[in-house]
Parts: sequence; C-alpha cells; structure tokens
Amino acid sequence: MNKKWNILVADDEEPVRTSLKESLEEIITCTVHTASDGLEALEAVRSVPFDCCFVDIRMPRLDGLELIKKIKDYDNTIPVVIITGHPSLDLAVDTMRRGASDFLVKPFGLKDVAVTFKRVTKERALLIENVFLKEEIEKKKGIERLNVELQHKIQEATQLNEVMQELFSVRSSDELFQRIVDIGAKITASETVSFMLLDREKNRLIMIAATPSKEEWIGKASKPFGEWIAGKVAKDGVALLVKDASSLPPEVVNFLREKKEDVSFISLPLKIKNEVFGVLNCTDKQNSAPYSENDLYFLDFLAKKASLTIENLALYESLSQNLFSTLYALVETIEARDPYTREHSRRVTELSVKIARRLGCSDKEVELLTFAGYLHDIGKIGVRDNILLKDSRLTDEEIDIIKLHPGIGANIIKHLGFLHREQAIIRHHHERWDGNGYPDGLKGEDIPMLSRIIAVADAFDAMTSDRPYRKAKTREEALSRIKKDAGAQFDKRVAEAFEQVLNNMPETEAEGKPEQISQSPDS
Repeated sequence: MNKKWNILVADDEEPVRTSLKESLEEIITCTVHTASDGLEALEAVRSVPFDCCFVDIRMPRLDGLELIKKIKDYDNTIPVVIITGHPSLDLAVDTMRRGASDFLVKPFGLKDVAVTFKRVTKERALLIENVFLKEEIEKKKGIERLNVELQHKIQEATQLNEVMQELFSVRSSDELFQRIVDIGAKITASETVSFMLLDREKNRLIMIAATPSKEEWIGKASKPFGEWIAGKVAKDGVALLVKDASSLPPEVVNFLREKKEDVSFISLPLKIKNEVFGVLNCTDKQNSAPYSENDLYFLDFLAKKASLTIENLALYESLSQNLFSTLYALVETIEARDPYTREHSRRVTELSVKIARRLGCSDKEVELLTFAGYLHDIGKIGVRDNILLKDSRLTDEEIDIIKLHPGIGANIIKHLGFLHREQAIIRHHHERWDGNGYPDGLKGEDIPMLSRIIAVADAFDAMTSDRPYRKAKTREEALSRIKKDAGAQFDKRVAEAFEQVLNNMPETEAEGKPEQISQSPDS
C-alpha cells in the first residue's frame, strides 16, 4: 500500500501555493497543507508530522531562512525545499548551511517538483535510518556523505548560475558562439574546445569558434572530430562521451594509435526544435584527466540554454531587421517626396560614422549612430508637404512647425519599443551647444554626444546641397561656417574631428547631391 505523504507548502503568493499543491497531488498520494507566512507555517509543523516542507525564501512575519532554522530545531530530519525566483551563490550557501535540502526555482514545472520530492524524501529516509538503526559510526558516515553531497550541490548551483548569467549578457549570435566555447572550456577544465555549425545544404560542419584559436584546433584535432566524431554526433543527434580510446570506432582508434596517445573527449549536439544546428566539442582536459558524466551534464545544460538563447536571438534579429527595413523604407519615402531630399540620410550617416571613429567612439556607439543617422529625419513625416516642400523661405510660424520633427521622430521610435538612447539621439540632433537649439534647449554636455555628431554632419550636408532658392555652398565655405559656429552651435571637439575627417575625404565624396534637408535656421 502506498504511503500517504504529509506535505507543507509555505508561500505568501497564492498562485504559487496553488500551483505547487496541484503539482504534488498529481504526482503522489498526499495531503498538502498550505501557509501564507512563516509563523503560520511553523505552527503547522508543530502540529502535523510532515514528510517534507516547501518554503518560500521571502515571507512576512518570519522569512524562509529563519523558518528553516526553527524547523530543523524542532525536527532536523524534515527536508526543507527552498522556493525562490532569484537563485544566487550567496543564497545557496546560506540556505544549505541552515539545513535546506534543495531548491525549486520559479517558474517550476511538474517534472522539477517530482524530481526534487523524490530526492529529498529518499535522503530523509536514509537520514532516519542512520539516526535510528545504525551505530554511532554509521551515523557519522551518513552525515559526512550528505555534507559532501550538499557541497557538490552548492558547486553545481554555482556553475549553473554562472552559465545562465554568461548567456543572459549576450546580445548577438556571433558573440554567443565564442561565449559558448569559452564557457564550455571553463566548466569542463578543457584546453581545446570548438563549436561547429552545420551547413545542411553542403552537409558539412563549419568551424565557427574555438579556443585557444581556430588554427590551433584545426592543427590538433580537426581530422578525427570533423570526419568521424562531430559528424556522427550531428547525424545521430546524440551526445558522445569518450573516457578512453578503447570505446572509439576502429578507424578513430587506428588514427590515435598512429599518434601514440589516448584521448578523452565530449562531443554533443545543439538543437533548435529538435533539429541539430551545431556541435560542441571538448578535448584535452587539464591534467590529462578523463571526462566524466558530470562534465557531460554541465555541457548538456549549457547546450540547452545556448540553443534557447540562439533561437531567441535569431527571432529578435529577424524582427529587428524587418522593422529597420520598414523604417528605412519610410525614410526613403519621405526623401522621395522631393528631389532635393534624396540620399540625405545616407550621407549624414556615413559622415557621422567617420566623425565618431575619429573621436574614438566604441563599436556599440557607432552601431547606435548608424541606426539613428538613417532615421534622424523620420519625424518629417508629420510635417505638411506645403511646408516641407516650399520653394521659398519659410515664415517664422512654418519654421516652428519644422522644429517639431525631432520630437515626432523620437516618439515614433519610442512607440516601436526602442531603447532610450536611440530616442534621445534623434530627439536632440538639432540642439545647440549654447542652449538655443530645439526641441528642449539642452546645452553643452547635456546634449548626447551622438546627437552632437549628427548635428555637424547634418548641417554640412544641408549647406553643401542645392536648395530651390539658393545654390549649394562649397565644402570650404561650409567648413568655414562650422568652424565659426563651433562653441556656439556646435561642440568644438566634434567640429575639430569633422575638419580632420573632411581633410582626408576626396572632394567628390564630401559634396552633397541636390537636396532639401529641412528649412530651419541651421540650414
């Protein structure tokens, strides 16, 4: 007859209590008691013989850490499983020291609950057996073994947490591939690690990232891995752990015998929607030690989380590219409304990037500038054609309407979910160093640096472009105007960098085509 378990679930969030209660009742025969705070949970422990307690770390009146201590003071055989949404090394160490048996990380699934419950109740049965049926020396051995297991649990939680943190910080697929290799080398203490991408059209694996380098990997291990091992893993979709050469296929064994050495390695597939897209390989473990099932466990965790990250990045990059293409098409539509506006955004962006490079801006800043440069005038879609395309000078009232376009552009970007920096660059590209610009009258260093760069490039392109009511200025005339207004309209440092860029540019490259930017005092 199956035992009917008594279980306590203590959490101040009713949905969590309900979810865990339903999960436990689905997988085992049990009575689940619930408590909404620590004191209520402690009273329940003192009145009901519980087999296991699931305790939230953050609760009113008595938090999870204090509750663990009081439960263990009352009955140190009751296993306590911590429920938390924010696992960390410090938390793991603290709760383990106080007697916690395991963690459940929100959100959790039915499988997580089942595995955790089975493990902690088994450990409790062993502990009770040691306490009541064994001699004192056997008790000591059992406790020592549990302590070792707890230490391993802490180390495991630490490494898994490090893997998650490393992957969370990745922002592009190219960066992720090298990060996978670096993490794989770290968690398995491997000297040589590679990631190979599967080219399905050509049915071959392509080396994407490796440590210490692609060249060294190719020189040391590419033949057996590329031809036999990684290829087999990619084909079968199953990880391969080899502790010594005797378990390898005959052709690989012969290859290794020629090298007169034994090899241990791990090769495992990375999958998206159950389809293999790449293979991660680890060899040359430090101190010539063989790889273990524990190494494979950590790599498998890395592979699963990396695959999910790659899938999310691919989706994000695809959506972003489609959105950027739509925005750029919108800018082209605005510029195509009049022959005087054609290609303006492209030229302003290219010149802005050159200035940014001269000023030593980072790659990330150049990326932001490229995005904002192409879209800096997107707000002009909100300006009426009879003003935007007017073939004579604008009135003061019309100029005030034109001045609305940076704010309109920033709002368009904001509603599409882009970050604050992109919005700020577009909003403030018509601010002036002396504070007399628009739309917010920012002054000096308060104006974003990338906006100051676009301001110079934008003004230069406007001055060197034909207008319906005037001919374009020469580049020397435009440069002279920018130098004159440095410190008033423009940032002096940006103006100086612009002059250096211009002096290194061919005459034809610096000259604008016929266009009309915006009819503002700066033009």
